[in-house]
Amino acid sequence: NTLDSLGAQPYPMWCLSIIAASPCPDPAIEDLPNIDWLHRADPAVTPKQLIDGIVAQRAADIVAYLPPGSELDPLCLWRIAHEFATRPSWMALYTDDDVIRMDGIRVEPRFKPDFNLDLLRSCDYLGVLWMRGAVWQRAGGFAETAGARFYDLSLRVLETVGADAIGHVADPLLCLPVSPTLLINDRDAMTALGAHLDRQGVSHAIRPGAMH
Repeated sequence: NTLDSLGAQPYPMWCLSIIAASPCPDPAIEDLPNIDWLHRADPAVTPKQLIDGIVAQRAADIVAYLPPGSELDPLCLWRIAHEFATRPSWMALYTDDDVIRMDGIRVEPRFKPDFNLDLLRSCDYLGVLWMRGAVWQRAGGFAETAGARFYDLSLRVLETVGADAIGHVADPLLCLPVSPTLLINDRDAMTALGAHLDRQGVSHAIRPGAMH
């Protein structure tokens, strides 16, 4: 689904990097210039090392980590590139999104507010965050904690660029393959939040609860 939606994009300047436990099943895919099939043959090499390495190698202007199976609106990449090109003060942005079921029906729309620090420190309402390539590097790159990949990265980007540099595109440009509640682990998210508050020198007490 992700490959099909990328193939339908009129904006041609994109690259997809796929981490897989097996070699590429189709040589035709492996030969495509804008697809990197990263076979994780050595378990000692972490996903973070692979992803951060390919981001540095590609030197992309804009970077995002997507859940496998995500589908992009036909104008998603054009709109993302346009927003970054016309808003130089934006270092990162997020969009509205929904969930696409196996039968193709779209459910669980999330019409998000503009950036709200208190809300972000209460739950991961941003989800997928698109950012300039330099910001990815400065913020520390791919999140190592599987249960808070999006949330931890968003918090580190916030620390790196500040709230005013994170924009919001109020259009549902991304369809997630599963409910956002399945993309985050509350315990891992609370750990990421605690680490963020520690780095910011904010005294805190985090009570158990849902972080999605």
